[in-house]
Amino acid sequence: MLSKIGNQGLAGNSEVKLLLGLKFQFWVCLVFLLCFGLEAAAETKPDQGLISPDKEAVVLSRASSEPAPTKKVDYSFFKSSEMAFTCLMPENWQTRKMGNGDLLILPEASENGLKFSIKIRLQKIKGQGRPALKRKIEDSGKQFLRAPKGQILKENKTMIAGKEAPYLVAAYRALDKQGQTRVFAHALVAFLRQDRIMQIDYFAPYRVYQEKLPYFQGVLDSLRLLPLKP
Repeated sequence: MLSKIGNQGLAGNSEVKLLLGLKFQFWVCLVFLLCFGLEAAAETKPDQGLISPDKEAVVLSRASSEPAPTKKVDYSFFKSSEMAFTCLMPENWQTRKMGNGDLLILPEASENGLKFSIKIRLQKIKGQGRPALKRKIEDSGKQFLRAPKGQILKENKTMIAGKEAPYLVAAYRALDKQGQTRVFAHALVAFLRQDRIMQIDYFAPYRVYQEKLPYFQGVLDSLRLLPLKP
């Protein structure tokens, strides 16, 4: 009897020790995960969480024929005779032609302190169109990867103005207009127009990118192509 009770006592002590050991390991793991996880989240969340599947669908989709901003915004009609297209853009935004021929669609200067815009480029190509378009996307991807902390978040195809258009969504670190290093998100879509490639970029610091994303969507959805001049 004493032996039996003693064995039960030893077994009970063993179970208690086992439970205490497991409990200790649990708390150690929990503290580790909390400490390490929060630190990792602080470092990786901006880079890895820029485009979730639902937001990605918003970036480049044809879900709606009208812009869908988060707050009510009046839109104005814009026509570029030189690039032969029309689109809708926020009424208080402006267009600016750059020295290299690129067209920027961007807010008033007072709102543009964080450096974000939509850039449209129409470039002539030599040789066959599809290989040239493929090279354009590949070269753009390499350029993103060369940027500090550069990574490609998504690469796929969509339809823009009735044209098949490959696109990239990337993230990298760059300086904003205040000289501060920020995580930027960058969407690039391109498609063929006869002997030319039309490329549309949207880039901004992460939080601004998310906020203004519907305006980029509005430009894409409302884009209409006109006959190109020779």
